[in-house]
Amino acid sequence: STEVPLVVGARVRRCIVHVVVSNESTLVGRTVDENQFLGRFNAAVVAMSRQNLPILVDHIGDVIIQPGDVLVLEATDSFRKNYENSREFAVVVEMASGRSFTPRRKKSFSMAFVVVSTL
Repeated sequence: STEVPLVVGARVRRCIVHVVVSNESTLVGRTVDENQFLGRFNAAVVAMSRQNLPILVDHIGDVIIQPGDVLVLEATDSFRKNYENSREFAVVVEMASGRSFTPRRKKSFSMAFVVVSTL
């Protein structure tokens, strides 16, 4: 099982965002944990896919990011506005939500698989 960090922000102001990592991104070649998504972007990586296949691991923080990876993030509703012109990634889908999708306690990674497999 894995533990996903909580995103700061009111529950009604959170959303799920799918982003594609760019070739010029500083995220490339570093793990999810090394990239400190929570501190840098106020977003938590909840799932990933590569070449249209879900990345299934015990700890998503250990995955090394590559160009073209699709990251499923839980973020605040201002994420798209703040990063729409980012060189790090392209925001491809944003799903508004009135509730958090981040687990409050440890749970299996199968939920993330369901999210990624819908890409």
